[in-house]
Amino acid sequence: MMTRRVLLGLLCCFALSACGKADKRVTKANYEKIKPGMTWDEVSSLLGPGEENVGAEGLGSSAAAVGVVGGLDQASSGTPALRWVRYGTDAVHIMVCFNRSDRVHATDFKKEKGLK
Repeated sequence: MMTRRVLLGLLCCFALSACGKADKRVTKANYEKIKPGMTWDEVSSLLGPGEENVGAEGLGSSAAAVGVVGGLDQASSGTPALRWVRYGTDAVHIMVCFNRSDRVHATDFKKEKGLK
């Protein structure tokens, strides 16, 4: 019985510690390496897997909150002209803006939070 409790406790500690850890590749040094024109694959190989953010804070969230995503550009192609991808966790992350060609956008293309 005691062994089960200890095992369960260790399992819970391991699970909780794994949830909040950012990828070790999400660093200030790698943030500085992101440049306009880089491909999605180049950024992903530098930072690891990312998560697309629709309506993220400060990135047009009011429009997304009411179900409007994209702009007039989207009407003709069916895909947003720009999209943001988050690499890391809520607390420590890098946001990168990609265009329809899956390349880093030319201006206002990256943001960071909590990097060291």
